[in-house]
Amino acid sequence: VASCGTYNWNGTDYGTSGTYDQVLTSAAGCDSTISLILTVDNVNLGLTQTDLNVLTSDQTGASYQWIDCATSSPIANETNQTFTATLDGSYAVIVTLGACAQQSACIDLLFADMNELATDLISVYPNPTNGIFSVDLSNVEATNIRVFNALGQEVYAAKCSGNAVSVNLKDNALGVYTVQVETNKGTVTQRIVKQ
Repeated sequence: VASCGTYNWNGTDYGTSGTYDQVLTSAAGCDSTISLILTVDNVNLGLTQTDLNVLTSDQTGASYQWIDCATSSPIANETNQTFTATLDGSYAVIVTLGACAQQSACIDLLFADMNELATDLISVYPNPTNGIFSVDLSNVEATNIRVFNALGQEVYAAKCSGNAVSVNLKDNALGVYTVQVETNKGTVTQRIVKQ
């Protein structure tokens, strides 16, 4: 038997894959042994946001169908473990693993305005970087700068002064980082890659 999560067999719950035996006795005193060969599939429904507009299912080795949560409709041709949104919206994935087909929670991605604003107001260079990079603030009045890793954890924060800020991420892991700057024109965001 393939089960999505716990399987109940003759009043006993089984939550892990394996072979289970039960002995049954008839009214005449005869007994019979029956065996259950059980495969339990448990789906990891976690999502990781790896960029402003990129989501990745935490479940590996499964089948995927990304959906638009606003309409509850599947998104055509979006069947990979990673999904790149082209529009702001709320997105989820249906993960199919063995006997299980379950939907993740919806994640809101709001990136279109930020990308447009960031392109016009700040620049981050060099990109990719070896860990040390500058943020050009000559087009805005900036107050604070924060840098987040791909897990959304803040790895750098500072007050802004002048037309540029130098950031040192030499001691941080390789990967994609989000630079967020609070300005007089709103919060602007850009992505940078450490190689």
